[in-house]
Amino acid sequence: MTGTARWLAAGLLAVACAVAGVFAASLIAPRVVAEPRITPVTVQVTTTSTANPSADPAPVASPEGINLSANSIDEPSSPWVVVNKQRPLDPIHYEPDDLVGSGIPGGNEVTAATAKALRKMYDAAREDGAGFGVSTAYRSYNFQKGLFAQYVASDGVAKAETFSARAGFSEHQTGLALDLYDLDSGCGLKKCFAQTSAGEWLVKHSADYGFIERYPDGSTDVTGYKWEPWHWRYVGIELAQYMRDQKIATLEEVFGLPPAPDYK
Repeated sequence: MTGTARWLAAGLLAVACAVAGVFAASLIAPRVVAEPRITPVTVQVTTTSTANPSADPAPVASPEGINLSANSIDEPSSPWVVVNKQRPLDPIHYEPDDLVGSGIPGGNEVTAATAKALRKMYDAAREDGAGFGVSTAYRSYNFQKGLFAQYVASDGVAKAETFSARAGFSEHQTGLALDLYDLDSGCGLKKCFAQTSAGEWLVKHSADYGFIERYPDGSTDVTGYKWEPWHWRYVGIELAQYMRDQKIATLEEVFGLPPAPDYK
């Protein structure tokens, strides 16, 4: 081999070695990958409130579903009006504008709604052999005033106030209350009514027609009146059944009112 040939061979060998070195380095050296550039994104969130601070609050209902604010306990025409020694009628000379005959033995007047419910209850009781009649129902302010004066004259104020109301403080003035008597025995306005067929039937079934025993036994400290098993009050089926099912004895207790044993 001539000198020129040897020089060319050596040059080619050097180039080959250099290329091989670069290739080997690329296999050994770590590969660096550039991180992607992240562009911040701003998201606008709009919050819509469903609350309406100016709206009236929802009526409060018991767990059983009855709305105890559905009717007024102050308006004298309301079936739920509460009249006692601390809650006189307003106006005090109130007179119902829908008085009608009771339509059952004894007659007397009550409100139209009371009469309708009373007739249904009377028919059911009579079919069960427990007929009853009305001793007294609606009484005007003036009538009650005269009646109370008679009791005071005969029994004194303290005793009279255990069984009779002052004018303007009587449930009878609302046309929603009535005193009943048993048709078979004739017992009325006495405790014996509780043992009559009519009295026993009413305790079991009156709520299904919208009536409650207004002055039950053992509630004198709440109602202000002695036990009157003959005195019944129309309040409507919903409230009457609720009081029966929950074993609530008086209107004062079901509406959370203070006891009214005496006049203010």
